[in-house]
This record gives sequence, structure tokens and C-alpha cells, in this order.
Amino acid sequence: MPDSPVNKRVKLSDPSADISTTTETTPNIPSSAGVDTLNSFEHADAQINHDAAVSYWASTPATVQGVLGGFEHISKVELQGSANFVGKVRREIDNISTTTTYTSTNTSGIDNTSPSQTKTANATNTNGKTKEKVEKYDSIVDCGAGIGRVSLGLLSRLGQSVDFVEPVEKFCDVLRTDQRFDAFRGRVFQVGLEAWDPRTDLDGRKWSGYGIIWNQFCLNQLTDGELVVYLRKCRDYLHDPSTSSDENKGNRGWIMVKENHTRAEQTSDIFDETDSSVTRTRDKFEGLFENAGLRIVKTGVQKGLPKEIFPIRMWALLAKE
Repeated sequence: MPDSPVNKRVKLSDPSADISTTTETTPNIPSSAGVDTLNSFEHADAQINHDAAVSYWASTPATVQGVLGGFEHISKVELQGSANFVGKVRREIDNISTTTTYTSTNTSGIDNTSPSQTKTANATNTNGKTKEKVEKYDSIVDCGAGIGRVSLGLLSRLGQSVDFVEPVEKFCDVLRTDQRFDAFRGRVFQVGLEAWDPRTDLDGRKWSGYGIIWNQFCLNQLTDGELVVYLRKCRDYLHDPSTSSDENKGNRGWIMVKENHTRAEQTSDIFDETDSSVTRTRDKFEGLFENAGLRIVKTGVQKGLPKEIFPIRMWALLAKE
């Protein structure tokens, strides 16, 4: 049985439409709280049951429609929103002078062609015309990868190699065997986020940390305490040019979080019985980032989605100095 579940679907904002809710009645947890304190509150995330969540996802079809909970039609615009956001973050972190965007080639948001194995990726404007070359990261990791939708649609354009963290066996089978991943497939970790350690299973390969640790639609199935511990570990897994022995030291690594959060008028987290996950408030997320020793470089809301979906927010995070 995998160690931790992964939540791959977007969340409806109308509880009566899809989810059973239990709101937390305890006060908001301060960002200065320790991990033990975070786990001691009887709030919504205390109801998370990892075995139940894994069972839910094991029964879900290994398709884009399945992992997005019936919202396959939003995949293309969702990937474009991520690409636009990444371009803005790279201009700030890596001093790149152009916005990197991605133009999907089909309605599922998955490009069936293989990415180039060069050290650069095309940066394009919104009409798809090439503007200039942008250096690829040596290594990226897709956490809560599912069937690799985000990697096929975006991350393969950003990194030379993409690792995958995914606890559901049948999703890992897709990642291991689908030929569309052959050009950029790194390691496939069939393990939960809290048990994942990329410093293992190197098989003699050189690894100096990740350029991006990508977390999307997966962190809402960790408890608050588990999430803080996980993010603290992620800081140690980022590429740090100042300690790299490589001749080409590359750019500084960063953490991407893309998750649903509650609407502004909803001041408590909401538990979802369907897949045993929690939808957090924005304030809760940002307090947990602070507690994990991370600072927000940039944040933004995904646009172009149906109104019945909870807001989807993107955060770019760096370790505090």
C-alpha cells in the first residue's frame, strides 16, 4: 500500500454538488506553530485517511478525465496558466527577459510529440511564434504526478529530465511504459510525498538537486503537520548554484505549489469525504509556507476556469535566506 495519497482533481466550490463538508471550529493556526502543535488541533485535516484516499484513486481511470475529476476540458487552459506563471517567475528568479508560454496542440492539453533534448527550450509569445531560447533546468520533479499530464504538457519543455513521485501503482505503470515519456523520463518513485527522498536510487547518476519541485493537486491530502515537514525537506532537494561543483552551475531551484483553496468568504478549511482531502484557506496555506521556512516569490490565480470550481492559486516559493 502506498504511504500517502495524492489528490489530482480540481475541487467544486458548491459542497452540495460533489463533496461532504466538515468545517473546522478551532482558531486559525499561527504560522509560528511547531509541527506537533499543527497536528494537535482538531480541524478539518485531522479527518484525512490515507488508505481511503489511495483506494479512491486506485479506482479512478488512468485518463486525463479521471485524474481531473471529470474536468478534462479545462486541461489546456490550466496548462497555459501554469506556463504563463512560470515565465514570470523565471524572469524574477533567473533574470530571463522573456515570458515562457506554452501553446497546447490538442484539447486535452497534452502534446503527443517528444520534446527536444537540447539544453534550451523555445520561449514563445501568445501566437506561438518563437521569441528566443530559454535554458532548460537539468532536473525537475513532478510530485503527485498522476498519469503525467503536467509533465507531458509543460514540464518536459522546462527540464532535461523529469522525475515523478506517485503512490498509485497503475498511474506509475503509465509513467514507466508510455513512450511519450521516453525522451525525458527520469526516476519514478512509487511512494507517498512524506516518505519520498530523491537522494536514494541514484544508481550512480549525478544529481545536484531540482530546478523546480512541482506540486499540483496533491498537497491537500497531507495533514498540516505532514505538509510542513514535507516542504521543509523540499528546501534541501532544490538545486543550489552556490554549492554546486558543476562547471555550469545553473539557476537557483524553486518550489511550485498549485492548489485549490476556499473562497474569500470561507474562513475555515473544508474536508471532502470523497477522496479524503481538505481544501484549505489561502491564509492557512501561506501560514504553513512561513512555518516551513519558505518565502513567496510570486502568487497568482488561475484564470479561465468554470465558476463552480474552487479558486486555483499558484505560488512560487524559495527557501528563506
